[in-house]
Amino acid sequence: MTGRTLLTSLTLACLLAGCGGGGGSDPDAAADADGTADTVVETGTDAPVDGPADVDVEGDAVDPGVAARQAIMDELLLDELNFGVSAPSEWMNETRDDHGTRWRWKAQYFSGGSNHPDENSERGWHDVFLRPWNEWVNPDRIPGMWGRLRIEDAIENGYMPWITAYNISQSYPALYRPNPPEAVAANIVRADTMLAYFEQLRLLFQICAEYPDTPMVVHMEPDEIGHMLLTVDGEDLDPEAVFVQVGGTGMGEIADLPDNVAGYAMAVKRLRDMYSPMNVLLSVSPSPWSWEWRLSAANWQAMFEASGIMDWDLAVCETGSADLGWGGTDPPYGDDTGMAGGIDNVFTWASQLHDLSGLHFVLWQVPIGNTYFSTCDNTPGHYTHNSAQLLLEGYPGSNDRLQTFADGGGIGVIFSPGQSTSTRVDDEMEDGITNPTPITGSLGNTSEYADDDGGYIRLRVSSYFDDPISL
Repeated sequence: MTGRTLLTSLTLACLLAGCGGGGGSDPDAAADADGTADTVVETGTDAPVDGPADVDVEGDAVDPGVAARQAIMDELLLDELNFGVSAPSEWMNETRDDHGTRWRWKAQYFSGGSNHPDENSERGWHDVFLRPWNEWVNPDRIPGMWGRLRIEDAIENGYMPWITAYNISQSYPALYRPNPPEAVAANIVRADTMLAYFEQLRLLFQICAEYPDTPMVVHMEPDEIGHMLLTVDGEDLDPEAVFVQVGGTGMGEIADLPDNVAGYAMAVKRLRDMYSPMNVLLSVSPSPWSWEWRLSAANWQAMFEASGIMDWDLAVCETGSADLGWGGTDPPYGDDTGMAGGIDNVFTWASQLHDLSGLHFVLWQVPIGNTYFSTCDNTPGHYTHNSAQLLLEGYPGSNDRLQTFADGGGIGVIFSPGQSTSTRVDDEMEDGITNPTPITGSLGNTSEYADDDGGYIRLRVSSYFDDPISL
């Protein structure tokens, strides 16, 4: 389908203004915004939800959303260094209304895998609420209802949905065992597994297209492209050297694509371009583990060029996904966050890759623990870490790391727990205000908040917005 459309968006207007949906929300209750707004965004070519977009003379899906996605970037993401968080909307609304934390993204994993043999297993995000006893939530047993409700929760409360699609390693038969690298290697060679995986991804993009006025991010498979590429030895990152079932799955939309990592990346973008090109920003997740050698910015750039990732919209970097205290390490930690030898190395690598690719970076899944409040004492739900303090403590006077990140192509930071018992920003542990005896290496400050991190994120992000970084 071709043509030109005007997107008049209440959602976009709310995102621009930082407005919300009132005093919290029920994530299991669908919500529709009504009303109109004056904000008008001229987009590129429209595309249908239930069928593919146009195909050019060489057989490639046309990407009709380039202009629309650039407008999203310009209007919403390239104004100032943004912040996001994985947290209940009630907590996000409270901190926004009471502390001025202008959260841009509400982050959520869409995970659980695919291809599970028991149709009632409900392991993946797409088949939650399909069992008969879930008739009160999903009486028509519509696939993907869990995802719709999460997206609507973000929309209702005025946040841009950040969807991290993390399913390859959790799919059948590997089921995340013995660990993600081996699970990825086992699953990507199976046609049945990858067919189910791409069908699940297609469903995700179709669901995103049901909310055409809502900009959102689909962040693809953190770590897993790196795991794929490292299944073969070498000094570079050759996306054509690793076998991945893509065209061999028999899925019509991608049947002509090669069975390798390059084909995988092309398939992801093609499905996005076919089903939700106007409102979905696609984010790649390169890994900086050996950032000065095989996983260097130059090697990733060559891989991007060979796989079409240069035409994606964003990139993600990490400082380490788990609280250091969760891993059994007590403070003090210095500048080493558990990734690439330190946060400054991560920023150097991301800046190099930004200069080469032009992709802007979001620092994602920043651990929430701290050594500021005695609340974090390395017990479950209250683990220590150093990333938040390295980013926020002393900003803006004596700490310029956020400015360094922004100068190197960074546009945002998302705080998110990486493990089930990691420290969270809200009172997930339901233990109220806690000020235990400070552990060795803790500054031992007294908290006045029930947040499992003692309130560090709410307070320091609030201080950041007193003097935000312009991009």
